[in-house]
Amino acid sequence: MSSAGEPWISDDLVVLVRPFRGYARAHEAATPGAWTLLRGPLRWLLVIGAFVALTTAGRLAWYHVVLPATVWVVFPAMQSAWVLVAARAMRSRAPASVVIDLYFRGHGVWYLLLIVVAAVCLLAPEPAEVLEAVSTAGLVMPIFVCATALSTWVTYAMFRAGLALSRSRAIGALAIFLLGYGGGIVAWFWLTGQLPPLVLEVP
Repeated sequence: MSSAGEPWISDDLVVLVRPFRGYARAHEAATPGAWTLLRGPLRWLLVIGAFVALTTAGRLAWYHVVLPATVWVVFPAMQSAWVLVAARAMRSRAPASVVIDLYFRGHGVWYLLLIVVAAVCLLAPEPAEVLEAVSTAGLVMPIFVCATALSTWVTYAMFRAGLALSRSRAIGALAIFLLGYGGGIVAWFWLTGQLPPLVLEVP
């Protein structure tokens, strides 16, 4: 919901460009419920499925959208669990559905990055050459680091302005979430056998 002075700007967009203001607005408009609980994770899965479909098939074939969602569902589930653990550990009394919904509003930077990559695959005459040029120029890691830093700042804003936690508790919640979710990702890739080749350079 947007304020009267900004009727055309969604809260999600405000969160992307002005996270504290956006989350304060979203907090005021938050309404607990089943749809509030599910819409953020479902949107995340839809974006991932659409990205896979566009970059592999070049179109939004339903099976290319649905199948990746069934594989990657563990990640929004982990995010939901850890953001709720972090909020409760820092004594937030916000309903679980509101906590999860507010958190998933902060994925705009990653969605934009996926849109850019998908656009390159769809519109560039030689997508592989463009992506290889970006990699050769050493831009992949800086882009990833910048996106991660911005995403982390937005998550802090969610705890601080979205859940109205004090500065110290917001930092504590952010630390719990990053350690929990980050550790979960490492464990996932280790258990699926994808981490050792990357870390140990095993062919």
